[in-house]
Amino acid sequence: MAVLFVVDQAGAMCGRMPRTGNSKADQVAAAINKMFAQLIAKAKKQGGVRGYDEVGATGHGRKGVHNVLQGPLSSQILKLISKISENLGASYANPIE
Repeated sequence: MAVLFVVDQAGAMCGRMPRTGNSKADQVAAAINKMFAQLIAKAKKQGGVRGYDEVGATGHGRKGVHNVLQGPLSSQILKLISKISENLGASYANPIE
């Protein structure tokens, strides 16, 4: 299975959410990190996270389309879920650059 998140990076994503006051971009980043955590939990088996499934996130906006995963995950759009698991803390930065 492969899961690809497509993230809007238009200027409007800097706007604030009425109830939380967080930016729309921060809300999207938090939601995607939560989805990553859920996918990792489903892939966990005895001995670690299985590397069968791939996941990724792309952003689109004024600068075109690009990978929004950061650090060692930025080399390709789709990464094995086991690699996402190893790097979850830094895997998805704020999608607004």
